[in-house]
Amino acid sequence: MKTIFLRTGAVLTVAALLVCLGAVVARAGESRPAEQSVRGQDALIAETIDRWQRSFDPAELVGRPLAVLSDRLEPFARDTSTIYYGGTGNREVFYLIDDFVQIRVVVDLQDSILSSPVAEPAGLWLKDKDGSLLGRPYPKSNLGTP
Repeated sequence: MKTIFLRTGAVLTVAALLVCLGAVVARAGESRPAEQSVRGQDALIAETIDRWQRSFDPAELVGRPLAVLSDRLEPFARDTSTIYYGGTGNREVFYLIDDFVQIRVVVDLQDSILSSPVAEPAGLWLKDKDGSLLGRPYPKSNLGTP
């Protein structure tokens, strides 16, 4: 076994040096904390979206007034906005729950819900001066599809 002498006079054996080097190499193969937190965050967002989606009963909401859903989401929604469809008066109403989750629903001219609400990753909310969304807030994440 060879011995390496350091400037301080301390002696390290080659075996001890190899053990230390092996630990460094083994840790290099592990995921970095930032990567783990991003994966953990994506899983948490997906789980939250799934919980919201399971909370909507289509039979309970489709055909009912939008106010039923709005009253239910009011304590949770940070913002709400609308995108109008041309000609029919139908529109999509969006509820921003937090930085990561949005809920959208299609309603008709009489404010009746036409489709079950959809929970999805929050998109980029750009609003005009009148409060309407400038384009559809497509999800920022690959967890859901528009």
